[in-house]
Formats: sequence, C-alpha cells, structure tokens
Amino acid sequence: MARSEEPRRPQRRSHTAKVSPDGSIEYQGTKYQSLSAAGRAVKKLVAGPDAPESTLSTDGWGFWRAEDAVQGDIASLKMIRRRAAGSASDK
Repeated sequence: MARSEEPRRPQRRSHTAKVSPDGSIEYQGTKYQSLSAAGRAVKKLVAGPDAPESTLSTDGWGFWRAEDAVQGDIASLKMIRRRAAGSASDK
C-alpha cells in the first residue's frame, strides 16, 4: 500500500492506493498506469478540477509514502527505491 498526505492543509488526510501486480496503481477504484497519474488524481480531488497545472504536476515516486520493510519507517517510494538500490550495490 502506498500513501500520501494532502499538501498545505491544516489537517492532513491520508489517501491510500494499491500497487497491483501488473504495476498499475489503484486509487478510489480507478487504475492508473503510473504513480504520478495516481498522485495527480489525489491533488485534483483536493485542489479541485480547476487547479492550475503547477499544482497538479506530480513526481509520483516522491509523492507516495509507504513503510520501508527494511528500515521500519515511513518514507517516500523514491527513498525506499534509493535505499534498495544502495543495498543491492553493496552486495
């Protein structure tokens, strides 16, 4: 499960998405082909359909967060990927 929090809100709400075996991301019953597209859907829901492109533009790897099974903390998928790549190169 990947999660994200709404940006710039006094009270942040979590949004949960599921990464499917085929690599697609399911958020609120819709499948997206990338983390960025799913993140954009969250931002559009939060900011509204008329939000400017600069608000909707999303780096999906940085946007979504999950528990790092090795470190035991919550980190962006980008950080988890970097950690995994680093530990793989150490072997």
